[in-house]
Amino acid sequence: MFRSFKILFEREREFFARLRSSLKRSRRTHGHSRRRSTRRTAFPDPAPVQQITFRRRYPRFTNLWAIGISILFHLTIGLLIITRLFEKPTPPPQKEFIVSIRLAPKKLPPRKKPGEIDKPRPVEKKNEPEKKAKEVVKKPVRKPPPVKEIAKVEEKKPAKRSKPDTRSLRQFRKAPPLGLGASPPGLAGSSKIGSGALGSRGRDAKLVALQRYGGNGRTANAGDMGLRWLAAHQDSDGGWDAKDYQRHCRHHRPCKGQGLVEFDTGAAALATLAFLGSGHSPNKEGPYRRHVTKALQNLINSQSGIGSFEPQGDKYLYNHALSTLAIAEAYAMTRDPFYKDSLESALKYSFASQQLGGGWDYSSRKTGRNDLSITGWQVMALRAAEKAGIPIPAKIRQNISHFINRVFTPSGYGIYANLAPEAGRKGANMVAVVLLAHLYSGGISSDSRARAAIRHLVQGNPPEAKGLLRWELTYQSYYYWYAATLALFNIGGKTWEAWNTLLQQTLLPLQSREAHRAGSWDPEPNWVGRSGGRVYSTAINILTLEVYYRYRPVFTSRKS
Repeated sequence: MFRSFKILFEREREFFARLRSSLKRSRRTHGHSRRRSTRRTAFPDPAPVQQITFRRRYPRFTNLWAIGISILFHLTIGLLIITRLFEKPTPPPQKEFIVSIRLAPKKLPPRKKPGEIDKPRPVEKKNEPEKKAKEVVKKPVRKPPPVKEIAKVEEKKPAKRSKPDTRSLRQFRKAPPLGLGASPPGLAGSSKIGSGALGSRGRDAKLVALQRYGGNGRTANAGDMGLRWLAAHQDSDGGWDAKDYQRHCRHHRPCKGQGLVEFDTGAAALATLAFLGSGHSPNKEGPYRRHVTKALQNLINSQSGIGSFEPQGDKYLYNHALSTLAIAEAYAMTRDPFYKDSLESALKYSFASQQLGGGWDYSSRKTGRNDLSITGWQVMALRAAEKAGIPIPAKIRQNISHFINRVFTPSGYGIYANLAPEAGRKGANMVAVVLLAHLYSGGISSDSRARAAIRHLVQGNPPEAKGLLRWELTYQSYYYWYAATLALFNIGGKTWEAWNTLLQQTLLPLQSREAHRAGSWDPEPNWVGRSGGRVYSTAINILTLEVYYRYRPVFTSRKS
């Protein structure tokens, strides 16, 4: 590098020297020509006189000065080029979300049940002093009260502590189940509402639940038509093919709306849940007993040795969560040990797949990404398993509650994921999912975030058929309608009545009435519809219309 600079400087010096010598030579020749022209020609030229020219010597520092300026100029240009090349581009401004996390909330005593009366505290007998005052008297050792009376003793002596934050994780001496107001697991088929978690799925109980919670004959008829379509397009092995289900359309015009092969297990699990939600089970006589038995057997056959369901594709935890939910409801309805073994194995895989942040990602790898959509399905599966009598570790429940508290913003929105893809996205569908997960993980509907979420759903984005065409802006989809319907049904009141009316006016006219496609729904025009196809859209809409008798509302036995 120094050699190249040296050559460059030498060439510049030679150029300037030649330029200066040429200028001097031109000045000399010009002066001689003028003097010769002014001379008279009458006189002869004198003898040549030897001229002595004195050359002016310039100081040496002039060349050094030019070299220094050149070096400084080239260095400046080089530094500007280098800084321009290695300059990092300014990142786009990002929105900052301030999330408050309470890691160690204070333990609170359990609330008293309605009608419970505090037992009187046993009065201790004081030992009378029998000896003199100078002698040391041994104080009797007080026995600690039993575990059941600890909360009552603490209520009489309240400690000075700050008011607990309702948004933080609630700690009990015995952790509550997922979904407050839980009751012992019961079998479907009872004629009373509230006899168990799935007690409204019987024949007589369905009629009572329809009248009590806003259903009618049109919703029941739409659900029955959808089940007939699913039964007609079921494979011989008991599953449903999201892509190649058209082979069952023999002698008919093929039903349009194919899905992807990697979501076959998830679509089959949703279809199985639709039959179970209507009260059809393997141990109960009915028109779809054989279909349900084969569907459950197909799900268990797809389960691997480590408990996962069909680990294929990049988003297979959707399939796993939906299949776990279906097996949990089947075990709650039948009490068959065969389903219990499969459920326990699936739960172990779910526990091992939980991310450090408390949620779940597309796969079981520890990526650090927490996806609210997949976590919502996992919360439903864990709640159904606990309703069936399978205990869920307290650490798993606490991690879920911490995750929901982080993604449930004070303005009532839900954050889709913390990492790419679609990190930080907030839409109406995530509002419905986070509200439902909030209720199922022990939250209350009177929370400020829950009230804001309800306003976003009912007032900000009610069910609208035209919104399906503008999913990128409205997030209107069958998945959104299902999650919002289930969440608002658990809250009840006038909010549920308003949503239920709008839902029926929107969803029922979309059901196909054509001969062979009667009872099904066309897939929605977005990536969800293209993934699951007509099998998915039909199954999830049936589940939405079964909300009146499928589950018991969360807050029927406990005030918010």
